[in-house]
Amino acid sequence: MENMFVKILTKIVDGISKEHSFEEVDAALKREQIYIESAVSAAYSWFFDKLLANKLQALSDPKSIRNGVRFLSEDEISLIGVENYNRLLKLVQVGFLNPEDIEMFIENVRFFPIENLQSEDITLILLASLFDIDKSMLPGSRTILYLSDTIH
Repeated sequence: MENMFVKILTKIVDGISKEHSFEEVDAALKREQIYIESAVSAAYSWFFDKLLANKLQALSDPKSIRNGVRFLSEDEISLIGVENYNRLLKLVQVGFLNPEDIEMFIENVRFFPIENLQSEDITLILLASLFDIDKSMLPGSRTILYLSDTIH
């Protein structure tokens, strides 16, 4: 189940970074037979929690460096590749990543043992930002409930 959840998260982040709609991402998950409704809803919830955390931080401190733009140097772009840099920019544009996330991403990439990073490697490093949501939103504190959720 854990491996399946990572696959679902990977598909969602990949789909969004390649400008696919949520419906297209869902269709791809169903085509690959990795669509588990509860796991997909949890993955989308984590994705939207990350978006919300970034937006709340930006609203709470409008002059923060988190609201700026982080441009990569030529060395950093050559390290991750132009295609992956474009994916990062799309995720920044959507609001999934902020400049602090980009900094953390670049630090993680520098410690990655592979010289030529593939798209899958980049996605796994990006997924790490989902698990490091800012303290303004506690992990698992989704603001959306689903029909499959139970309240005790």
